Amino acid sequence: MVSNWITKEGHWQMGELTQVRTILEEIKRIEHVQDVSLVSRSGMYILGESPKGVHQETYAAMSGILVGAAETTAAESAGEGAGEADGGS
Repeated sequence: MVSNWITKEGHWQMGELTQVRTILEEIKRIEHVQDVSLVSRSGMYILGESPKGVHQETYAAMSGILVGAAETTAAESAGEGAGEADGGS
């Protein structure tokens, strides 16, 4: 979890930051991967590159929204949220 790499003062610890950058670089070397970004669940940009020509904060915020929507869809498909959309049963 990203928060484990941040000190109480909110700063990255240098060793962990280097590890995260290395992982992002490894992911970017995968065939067909163009850009790699680390974004918080709330949609805040943390590290990496957003697609060229795209506003970084907007891209990060929309990425966070998409992850939240995907998690909600997966939970409802698994039956965890059954009945909530229609007021419950």
